[in-house]
Amino acid sequence: MAEQRIYKTADGRHVYEGDPAAAFLAYGVGDDVPAAVMQELIPNPDPAPKRKPGRPPVSKNRAEHEDK
Repeated sequence: MAEQRIYKTADGRHVYEGDPAAAFLAYGVGDDVPAAVMQELIPNPDPAPKRKPGRPPVSKNRAEHEDK
């Protein structure tokens, strides 16, 4: 069962979501994925980078106005 989205590339390979070569959604979260596809995938221990909790980043417009 897929724990994250799996995409198919234009050349037919399978990759995890976020890979720049991903072209078409092949399997969604919770879909049954064939063992051959799972073996083809490179392990992806951190599927999505997590942002540290805290203050949101300052927008460029706001930073410009504060300097003046």
